[in-house]
Amino acid sequence: MTAPEQDSPAVVHPTVEEFRNFVKAEASEDSKLKDDLDIAIERIDDFCAQPVKPIPPATRKRWYLLVAAEMFDASNGPSTSIDQFGNARQTRSSRDPMHVIIRQVRPYVPGF
Repeated sequence: MTAPEQDSPAVVHPTVEEFRNFVKAEASEDSKLKDDLDIAIERIDDFCAQPVKPIPPATRKRWYLLVAAEMFDASNGPSTSIDQFGNARQTRSSRDPMHVIIRQVRPYVPGF
C-alpha cells in the first residue's frame, strides 16, 4: 500500500473557518490565518512528501492545524505570563513551528 499523494482526495486541508475556531481568533484576522495555514500546509506537505507508511488524513489535518497555530501564536506578538513572583513577563516563542509535531511524524517519515 502506498501513501496518498498530497493532492489526492484523501488529504483534507482545513478551512480558514476551522482554523479560526481552532485558535479562537476573530474573523478580522482571516488574512493572517490564511497565510499561516497555507505556509503550514506547504511545510508539512514538503516534509512528509515521501512517507514510509500512509499518513491518515485526519492525522495530517490535525498536523496542519497544530503547526499553523504555532505560527499564528508566534506572529501574533509576545504573550504575557505571570512569573512566580507576580511579575508580568512578555515572551515570544523561539522554537521551530514544526517542533509541535516532530514526534508524531517520526513513524511516517524516513529518518531525518
